Order: sequence, then structure tokens, then C-alpha cells
Amino acid sequence: MRLKIINRILFLFFFALYLAVGYYIACVLQIYHSDAISRTALAFFTIFGRNPHLGAIGFVWQPLPSLLQIPLLLILRPLGLIMMAGPIVTAIAGALSVLVVYKIGLLINPSKKLLPLLISLLFGLNPLIILYSAIGTSEMIFITSLLISSYYLVKWFFQMKQLDLILCSIFVALSFWSRYESLPFFAGAIVLLLSFSLYKKLAYKEMESTSIQFVLPFVFSLSFWILINWVIMKNPFYFLNSIYSNASLTINLRANPQFLEYSYHSFINSFIYVLKRVFLLAPIIVALPFILLPLILRIKKKAEDLFLFLFLTFPYFAILLFHIYQLYSGQSFGWLRFYIYAIIMGTLTVIFVIKKQKYLIIISILLLLFGTFTTGYAMTRSDLGKEEFSFVQKILNPSANLALEEYLDQRSVSTLMNNTKGLILVDTDKGFSIPLFAKNPERYVITSDLDYVSIVKKYYKSVDWVIVKKPAPEDFTLNKIYYYYPKIWDGKAPHIHLYKQVYSWKIFRVDK
Repeated sequence: MRLKIINRILFLFFFALYLAVGYYIACVLQIYHSDAISRTALAFFTIFGRNPHLGAIGFVWQPLPSLLQIPLLLILRPLGLIMMAGPIVTAIAGALSVLVVYKIGLLINPSKKLLPLLISLLFGLNPLIILYSAIGTSEMIFITSLLISSYYLVKWFFQMKQLDLILCSIFVALSFWSRYESLPFFAGAIVLLLSFSLYKKLAYKEMESTSIQFVLPFVFSLSFWILINWVIMKNPFYFLNSIYSNASLTINLRANPQFLEYSYHSFINSFIYVLKRVFLLAPIIVALPFILLPLILRIKKKAEDLFLFLFLTFPYFAILLFHIYQLYSGQSFGWLRFYIYAIIMGTLTVIFVIKKQKYLIIISILLLLFGTFTTGYAMTRSDLGKEEFSFVQKILNPSANLALEEYLDQRSVSTLMNNTKGLILVDTDKGFSIPLFAKNPERYVITSDLDYVSIVKKYYKSVDWVIVKKPAPEDFTLNKIYYYYPKIWDGKAPHIHLYKQVYSWKIFRVDK
């Protein structure tokens, strides 16, 4: 009974904390993360607008964060709180992740109650965890799924029950619907399962059945995503190779290698780039030699302890290796949140230490505490916390003008158009929050509408307004308005005249 009360208090405390921070950022400061607001917009377009349909959820970025927001949007829109849909979802996920960390701690250290609780508190109070539990991005939904997978993976390590392995696999499969980093996590878990099965000298048939049980849910999840890309987008790998995919969006980075500290095609620079951020997020890595050497030097007696450590940390290490590869291949933006898994690794490492290496307990917990400060430091550095820096600056100085993060430009365009009449054409690849902020989103012809391209080709026959953003080089390929009318920004397109310019947006009236 006492444990249930602790679980409830832990969940409710962090849910309230994350939700309060989310409300302050979204509704008081009115600043939004691009990933968060785009997820809300995709959910919004599936149920509101001129042509709502499930396909509007998009087929590049994984849809679970948006799908979870749909029922909340139905409730929040009449209250004028649609921007809280994302923060509510991630606040729940963040609080659950803290609770799962505590449960993993109890699973490994059943005789200890306070130390696992302290570790889970330090995890939940890490500033990067707080931020991404509050602002509605995909990270915490993904992390929660992975932590639940880790919980069942460790249970299987101790008990080797089939149900635990199946539940682990189901949550890895679910994590795929939030972020693609589930692929290296899945690969790392398979390596562990096969290695541990060989160590245990399981029969071939038992190894085979174990592998199949773990692999099938994830393969089904991946195959289903490929199938719906094929059926709806006519390209089974649309999420990988379309013009909106990560590979396409990072082309400019490959042309400017200095932006990511010359990591492109340099393994050493890629490794240093990641190591620098991992150290700041999880300074516990300095203690790894003292944790691993005793296990390796006494491998015969300590093999199971080494496996336990790997079961806790190796899948997350595989994700970090994946991000090193992404930097090396020039397909990563190198954002600090891509290395948030180091915080999980560090936390689970300390959980391991309090059971197996008591002489390191105090140092490990102090390093975990120190990590909250070094993480905060990284978030205040524009070269390290490229996205987080603006949030920190705005929180510290609410009067700071950060138009990009606040989406003031798109909100201003939307407010202006509320006082006009007629259909409005806009490419929502970059202007996704314009109809999101609108009183009447039914007036907007947007990218996900089934007749969007046909309307763009002859807009002067269908719409009354055309809104375009100042073009970047990629817009002449990505943006269908610029694709068909490359000089429209200069007013050189049929039957239009400039009505008003708002920041970097131009609003054209269509002559009838």
C-alpha cells in the first residue's frame, strides 16, 4: 500500500510540475518548439479545416504524438487552449517515465526504497527532461515507451518469462511510432538477447523462439508503416526519401560542414561532437572505467553483473552510436535533444551501481546531481543547445523578442486574415501554424487537402488570397506555390496584387 502511494505521489507531482511549466511556456510566454507545434498542427488538420482526413497526419514524421493529441484538441479548442494539447500529452509521458525509472530501481534493488526514489527524482528534475516533458515534442513519448521496454527487458533478464519479453517487444514496436531511433534500440536489444542466450547455453530451438517473439511485433510495426506509406503516398519509403524527409532536409548542412563542427565524413569529429554533449548531459561517464573494469577483469564471476549493466544501458548506447553515424553521413541537425538518451543511460547506470558497486554509490549520485547543472549549462549555450537556448533566454527574460520561437509572424498573419473573407491558399510545410491559430480554419486551402495541387495550378479560379513566405532555395522544390509560380514573391503571378507584408510573409489578394 505504501509503495502505491509513493507511485501516485511521484506521478502526480511530476505531472503537475511539467504541466505547469508547459502552461507557462505555451500560454504565458507564447513560445513553441517547431517540432511540438507541427505535431499539434498535424493532429488539428485531421479533424478541423476545409478537408479533414486521417491522411493529414503526414507520412514523414511518426504519427503517435499527433494521434494522442486528437481527442484533447476536441476538448481544448472550445476553451481556446489548443496549444496545451501537446504539453498535456508530454507531461503525462514525462511523469510516467519518472515512475518507470523508479520501478526499474526497485526491480534491481528490491531491498532499497529511498535510493531508487532519489535517482528517479534527479532524473525527473533534469532541466532537459523538464523542458521536453513540458513543450509537446516527441521525445518524452518515445523515452517513456523505451523505458517501459527496458523495465520488461530487465524483468526477462532476471526471470526469463516469455510474457516479459513479449511486453518488451510490444513497447519497442510502439516506440517506433514516435521516433525512428527505435531502430538502433531494437538492434541493440537483439544483440543483448542473442548474447545472453548463448551465455546461458540455451537450446537452439529456445533461442529461435525467443528471437521470433521479440522480433515479430517490431517487424509488424515497421511493415505496417511501410504499407500505409505505399498505399496512401504511392511510395513505401516515402518517409525515407521524399522531398520532406530528413535526408532531403539536411542537404544544406552537407554543403556547410562547419555548422556541425566539421563532423560530416569525419568519424573523429562526429565522435567528439557527440561525446562533448554526452559528457554534459551525463557526467557519470567519467566513472564508467571504475564500473566496468572490475566486471571485465573478473568476467568469469561477474559475467551476469556485466550483462545486467548492458541490459540497462546498451540499447541507449546503440541510439547514440546511430547519431554518430547520422552526423558522419550528414543527415543530422545535431540538436542537443538527440543526445537526451545519455541522461537515461546515466540514470540507469547509477541504479546499477547502488546494487553492485556500493563503494561508488555516493560518487555516482553526486555525478547524477552534477549532471542537472551541466545540462542546464549546455542549454544556455547557443552552440550546444541550439533549440533550447531560446527557451532559456525567454524564461529568464520574458521581454526578450524571439519571433521565431514565438511564431509571432504566423500568429499575426492569422489574426489579420480573421478580418477578411474568402478562401486562403497557403503552403503549410512552413506555415502550418497559420490555420492552427485561425478562427475559421475551414477557409484555408492547405498542403494536405486532397485537391491542393490542382487548386495551386489555377488558384485564381478558386481562392481569394494567396499567402507565401520569403523563399529559401529549397522552397522552389518543396513549396508547390513556388514550384508553379517561382516569381510570385515579386508579385509576378496571374491575377494578384500585394495586400500586405507581415514580417517575412506576403499576403496577395487575388483579382476576380
